[in-house]
Amino acid sequence: MKKLVALGADDRLRQLQLLIGLGVVITLLNVAAVLLLQQLFQPNSTNHLIALFIGSALASAACLFWEGILAERLGLDYVKAVRQQLYLTLMSAPLDRSPRRLGVAMTRLITDANNIKNWASLGAPVMITHGLSLIGYNLLLLAYWPPIGQLLLAIQAVLFAFALTVTPTMLNNALVLRRDRGRLSGHIGEMIIANLSVQQAGQVKRETRRLGRHSDKLATSALVQARWTTFLTLNPAVLQQLTLLGIALLWLSSTENQALLMLVLGLMFASLTRLMQAWGHGITFYAAKQRLENAMTSAALPEGEKRTTLKAEPLAVKLRKLRLCDNGEGYSFSLEPGQRAAITGEIGSGKSRLARILCRQDVAHSGRVVLGGRRLEWLRPDSISRNVQLINDQSQLLRGSIASNLTFGAKKNETDDHALICRILLPLDITAPVSELGSNLPSGLKNRVLLARALLREPGLLIIDRAGFDEQLIHQLFTLQQTLGFTLCMVCDTVENSAQWDAIWALRAADNTVASTPPNATTQKVAARPM
Repeated sequence: MKKLVALGADDRLRQLQLLIGLGVVITLLNVAAVLLLQQLFQPNSTNHLIALFIGSALASAACLFWEGILAERLGLDYVKAVRQQLYLTLMSAPLDRSPRRLGVAMTRLITDANNIKNWASLGAPVMITHGLSLIGYNLLLLAYWPPIGQLLLAIQAVLFAFALTVTPTMLNNALVLRRDRGRLSGHIGEMIIANLSVQQAGQVKRETRRLGRHSDKLATSALVQARWTTFLTLNPAVLQQLTLLGIALLWLSSTENQALLMLVLGLMFASLTRLMQAWGHGITFYAAKQRLENAMTSAALPEGEKRTTLKAEPLAVKLRKLRLCDNGEGYSFSLEPGQRAAITGEIGSGKSRLARILCRQDVAHSGRVVLGGRRLEWLRPDSISRNVQLINDQSQLLRGSIASNLTFGAKKNETDDHALICRILLPLDITAPVSELGSNLPSGLKNRVLLARALLREPGLLIIDRAGFDEQLIHQLFTLQQTLGFTLCMVCDTVENSAQWDAIWALRAADNTVASTPPNATTQKVAARPM
């Protein structure tokens, strides 16, 4: 189980220690203010006591101010660490383990992370400060009004027992609320991305009604959780009234310092109310934490027996008895460094899946993949991303310019090879703007930018499984391969000139088996996947 980063890790531990120290100081100042107020009720009180009382009140206000600032800083630091951990884990996941819906991933990164932040800034600090204050008020009551103090201890025990009783129900409601919020976010994200398809199908009104139904489900879950949260936080107020009534009937006539007692009781129940609010934040935090840890566990790759890396050189590829499905026959294939292989087959034969398996974006049913003499499952993910590049239909450009997309993740030092790649693939102004996901670029130019970006990372193995690579672009790709020396695997629908390939993989859709076809010298034309 992959765990969320701890609240008390790194510099946040020092912030928590400071919050505990402030909580102790605030408790001492509050108790001191009550004792000073008791002395001020005496007829022989002096101006020194008044000055001390005003000073303690101002000091307590200053401590509360800094406690609020420090708590907010703790929450911001914690949510930053959580979002970084989530992004690193979810975005590093292979395609078969990554979140299925964009909206759900956004909910985890934003909404659930904000619930984590609320616990760090409004839950834990309040628990510390008002928990310590509650201990101080209880000690004060036991010292000056023992019977009333014992009664209040029993009332607090009942209150916390009730909170513990309703916690499982509130936790389950919080999980249901997050599930409904994730479904709504997933629907909105999908409809935003596919808005053109929705318009062309004439289903805008239908999807609007679906959005309303998802919103109603979320509203119902939110109302149920709000009822329980309000019930939990209002209990101290109800108990306060009942306690005051009991004290008035049983002890008030025989109790000294009645005004001081009422003040202490008011402060105590105010702290209890804040503690119940923090309890609610704690339940929300635990639900969000459980969801996020489950998501990270599902996205994380299983640890291999060893952890190895690839060398920065053209990679040899070996497939040993690899099966793409449970009823397919295993096959073996090898490719030497710097060679090229064509992966062909009918629709549904597993060409795209095989391309993803080679860079560990998918997992085969059985068998083994060896890259550069190292088993694929033993390689570190960052080593695979540095040395193996996959260009498929999920590859996208980012908003900016062609130049910014080319340098995104590329090697820092420009070389003659970099200039060659740009000169062959991009004979144009690379300062041209690129909109979100490259939607303003023609498909041919977009493929050239994606190819140039992949080659600028100097991969040892390049895998291409994308439509729209025309004959000219393929010819330029082969020219660059001869110069740069990387290994190439390319998915093609048909191969008309097998002499251009060192090996041809032919997959059959019936059983997903692969046959290795030796190269033959024929014509000088390769038919790549059509648009």
